[in-house]
Amino acid sequence: MAKIIKQVLTTMRHWLSEVSKHNDKTIKITDNLKLALLNLKVEQAHLGEAGKTIQPIAKKIKKTILELHDSTKNMVTNGRKELRESFSEIEKYINKKEDIK
Repeated sequence: MAKIIKQVLTTMRHWLSEVSKHNDKTIKITDNLKLALLNLKVEQAHLGEAGKTIQPIAKKIKKTILELHDSTKNMVTNGRKELRESFSEIEKYINKKEDIK
């Protein structure tokens, strides 16, 4: 039984690592989008009065980027912490059971 649980933990660690990589990429992408949005605002300023039509679109884009960034960052921070704690507790349990045998 302990061997099966260890295999499951190994698989879970692998997928945790993959999800973490994906989330890290998402955070980098949103950071790049923030920079692109800043460039859009600079262009808007150069356009003067004609650039005012860009402002509502830029605000919606900014809101979406920030929501995605914050949501992903929170999930990464909280998820990694909780999963590591869970893995640790399971490993302690397994090791304790193996020591009894």
